[in-house]
Amino acid sequence: MRKLASIMLVLAAWPLLTAGGGMNPPPPGLKLTGPALSATFVMDPSTGQSSMRLQKGSSAVSSAWVMNSDGLTFFFSRGCLTSQADMDLRFKYAFLTDLQVPNGGVDILQDLGITVTGSNRPMLTDVNEGSCSPVSAGTSGVLSFTGVVQFLVPSSRNN
Repeated sequence: MRKLASIMLVLAAWPLLTAGGGMNPPPPGLKLTGPALSATFVMDPSTGQSSMRLQKGSSAVSSAWVMNSDGLTFFFSRGCLTSQADMDLRFKYAFLTDLQVPNGGVDILQDLGITVTGSNRPMLTDVNEGSCSPVSAGTSGVLSFTGVVQFLVPSSRNN
């Protein structure tokens, strides 16, 4: 009975254990690889206005978009919280497509000389420095954070 209760607890807590529905860490047969890109995100939970800046060495690209209501509900249902645990839960191991970056970031990554295919998907692998800046009294504020974007790829049999 105790074993069954433990299994049920793990299953009930699974969404919390897997970084907001993402994978944590990558499943067997997949691995994270570079290049590692420095990322800065700014998101307004009340309007969905979002922006991202990616940097690889001395080259940088940026994109701005408006997140739809599904994305707002998923990433901001708990407001503009910035503890490391909350930031990891919502954003760590999120694909750029999950964040609704236009075209999954394919276009701006090409500007950095990176070709994205179905077998190398860009995802946030580290999230830091969450900050919530109030727009005006009584608003949830604008969330900004830094992170690292890497690529999820199939691992070779030799690894």
